[in-house]
Amino acid sequence: MDTPRPGNSVGTSTDFGITIEQRDALAAAATTGAKLAAQEGINRVSLLTVHGIYTVLIGVSILAVPQQAFLGPSFDHLPMSWLTGLSIASGAILIVSAWTGRRRCQQLGLLGVGAFALAMAVGLGVSYLAWSGTHPPTVYPVFVYMHLGTIMLVHLWTIHRQNRWVHRG
Repeated sequence: MDTPRPGNSVGTSTDFGITIEQRDALAAAATTGAKLAAQEGINRVSLLTVHGIYTVLIGVSILAVPQQAFLGPSFDHLPMSWLTGLSIASGAILIVSAWTGRRRCQQLGLLGVGAFALAMAVGLGVSYLAWSGTHPPTVYPVFVYMHLGTIMLVHLWTIHRQNRWVHRG
């Protein structure tokens, strides 16, 4: 417990014009805020790493499948070799930048993963709309890739806003 200034009873005032209890509450809130900020940073690194790992795995799995699997109306509008390279490269950039803390590189990785996902969504969607057979393919992958692309854009926007806040401070 602090020693009060002369003329003040315990707990009534500090040199800053607030009670000792208020000062202690502010210190506790600052400590809690710092812990939450550190945990948020750890969570963000983990999340970006997971997105990067799975994007690399998507690209590697495309390479592992025989090219004949990508022939047919569902893949007519998808440049698979280009998308495979984009998937692996952007996922790798995202993994490395998440752990090194390079926000510009994180943005580049997120942009690549988002571009890959949205290109897959558009290509599969166009194939679905252009389908002339009797049994059209499922529209499910379109929404899966659209969702992934949208999430990457949200992460990109978040990092952009964090960069603006950091540069102002």
